[in-house]
Amino acid sequence: MTTRRPQPLFYDTLKCVGLYLEPNLRFQLYLRCPGFRSVHKTQAVRIQDLKMRPNNFEVNGTVFNVGIIRKYPTTTPTPKPVKLSNSGGGIQHDVDRYGIRADEREEENQEMAVAMRDATRIARLEESLQWIVRRRERQRWDVRMVRDREKQRWDVVPDLDLQIEAKRLEILAYRMRMTNQQPPFTQYLQLTITNGTVQNVERLEYNKNLKYTSKIFAGAKVQVGRLQIGKDKFNSLLGRVLHRAEEGGLTQDPLCH
Repeated sequence: MTTRRPQPLFYDTLKCVGLYLEPNLRFQLYLRCPGFRSVHKTQAVRIQDLKMRPNNFEVNGTVFNVGIIRKYPTTTPTPKPVKLSNSGGGIQHDVDRYGIRADEREEENQEMAVAMRDATRIARLEESLQWIVRRRERQRWDVRMVRDREKQRWDVVPDLDLQIEAKRLEILAYRMRMTNQQPPFTQYLQLTITNGTVQNVERLEYNKNLKYTSKIFAGAKVQVGRLQIGKDKFNSLLGRVLHRAEEGGLTQDPLCH
């Protein structure tokens, strides 16, 4: 007995199916199936519970986190500040290939002007670095002057060590950009999807704007039963934000309950 091959859905049928798809499954189809994107933009997404936080968003209990992480070759130790950033989900803003925060205005400026600005930035970073180093030395002296049982209360040296390493990495990034060196790491766009104790992580080499990920909602009408914007504590500016969201296609629909 031969098995019939599954037939593709016609566009009108796919629109009907898309309307009733579970939102998280629909987002997966949007990301993985280019042919589904036109359906996603025309058919409303029905979400029972939507939480938009500064670093992630949550759809019906599933948390989506997008960030930029750095990976060094196996022969190169990963700096501690980078390890902490990666473990926290990565950088939450666009960066250039050196990990420096991207500034769209720099693309319009002449190369010499950018180099001069980088040199000024390096000088300021080095001043800040020296201040942190002096503070660390003072803290070490304070630790030696107190009794052992009080050391933990006074000892902030490890935190300052971390700040110093992070500042040196930032200075190095600007120096590499000024001399057009190849950075010693590769940056990846990381999508982390968490549902209860189950977590899926997907990565692709970072060569697009982080803002590209916001297109998951762009152009699509979203019907929401319960909406939270900001941290888990209620945001008093919710009404104002909702007004802006409605202009961008995000609507709160009480019929979604």
